[in-house]
Amino acid sequence: MVEKIKSDLELIRYLDPNLQERIHVGKWKPGQLYVKEISKEQLDQVQESEFKPIKEISESTTEPGTILMVFAKPYHPEHLSKLLKLRFGFDSYPVPPTDMSARGHRQNPDQIVYNHQLSTYYFNPNNGVNCKKGCLTQYAVSIFIDEDYDEDDWEKNVV
Repeated sequence: MVEKIKSDLELIRYLDPNLQERIHVGKWKPGQLYVKEISKEQLDQVQESEFKPIKEISESTTEPGTILMVFAKPYHPEHLSKLLKLRFGFDSYPVPPTDMSARGHRQNPDQIVYNHQLSTYYFNPNNGVNCKKGCLTQYAVSIFIDEDYDEDDWEKNVV
């Protein structure tokens, strides 16, 4: 299924250049956590653990009194948060995908949803609070891919 989705997205982006820069964002940013309180000792322990290295540590610009930790690897932040609490005793929580202060933010984050029953992909803009009230610049797309498509003739397989 992963290979199919990867191949389909490649086809979709080939056929519609407007979607080249559209990336999927989930419920959080991989490898990034917010931390309210952490001691120097706890930080050193993390830096010496299997989770090293922490690529960046900075104060959050959107969460006052909170530290943004960016790990070198794209860890699942919900699982990482639980492991860090268990191993090192400090609380942390995932960074939301729309947080502009977090690293790795791109111009066009989307929720890309695949409906297996309809063999259809939906690119839904996820670009901030204003869009909940209505954006003038939203670009929403749904694309159907024939399950039995011929890879040599891509154009005839997409509606």
